[in-house]
Amino acid sequence: MTLLAQYLKTVGMYLPGKERADIIRELGENLQAEMDEREAELGRPLTEPEQQEFLLGHGNPMIVAGRYGGEHRAVSFGRQLIGPELFPLYIRVLLGNWIISAIVHAGIAFSSADANEPRPFFLAVTAQLVIITAIFSAIDLLQRRSRSLELEAMPRTWRFPPPYLQTIPRWQSRSGFIVWVLATAWWAAIPYAPALLIGGARTYVKFAPVWSTYYWPVLFLMLAGVAQRAANYVRPDWNWLPPVMRLGISLISLALLYPMAMSGPYFIPIPAAGVAAERVAEGLNVATRVTIVWGLSITFLIWAAMYAAQCVQHARFLRRQRLEASR
Repeated sequence: MTLLAQYLKTVGMYLPGKERADIIRELGENLQAEMDEREAELGRPLTEPEQQEFLLGHGNPMIVAGRYGGEHRAVSFGRQLIGPELFPLYIRVLLGNWIISAIVHAGIAFSSADANEPRPFFLAVTAQLVIITAIFSAIDLLQRRSRSLELEAMPRTWRFPPPYLQTIPRWQSRSGFIVWVLATAWWAAIPYAPALLIGGARTYVKFAPVWSTYYWPVLFLMLAGVAQRAANYVRPDWNWLPPVMRLGISLISLALLYPMAMSGPYFIPIPAAGVAAERVAEGLNVATRVTIVWGLSITFLIWAAMYAAQCVQHARFLRRQRLEASR
């Protein structure tokens, strides 16, 4: 997809459906004509950074859509929580999680005696609504507080410019570093404080030996995530690093999930806790297996596909740069 096509697609996300096609066609013809004039003046094709500068000079996609009566949707409860720039991504992530939940719970229903019990599904989608809204609200707040004067004058949307032409915002690396340090510390402390993972069930069950097999690989992958965010805080221009590192982490995680799913049990009852411990262990083992097979495997598969696509974009951009430099 060319930069012009991606720019027009981003503008179209903020336009009313009935008029979108006509507006995009007219806007595309005008922009293409202006780009052709510039190329004729220079006597050569515009490079991608030059195309980006030209298109952003025409206006932020969301603002351009507003000139044609586009909708600036947002999430507000008294004050704005998620602005119009992030709202389309927020809706896609939320719907994607709900679809995955529906698939997971449908699979469980076909294999469970409680197939007619809808409460777990509605609890899951409600929790996802609250968590995803909170995450995007925090991102929106950090983004608005951390913008430089240059970005205020020419704000970006999440779709344009494409990732391979953007630097990594330091606020993003900083907040991601804090979150991953906390998550890594939580995982590292689990062997010494099982309640961090299983709560009160620690009086009935203990970790099975299989946990020691996968504890260190998971800790290593989490530390890799911390290192990537620290590196991008120092070098925000290394925009290729997040997709490369996260693709590797996703693929390694997928490779670990299959043996993990086949390696149960994950928890064993404490003999002194009596018969109740066996029931607790069985319930935790089933929940862990379902989480690994239906939850984590689907999540990492989606992430791997997404980051693989970004890696391909970066590779193609580097190839185009080499070709331009050799001319």
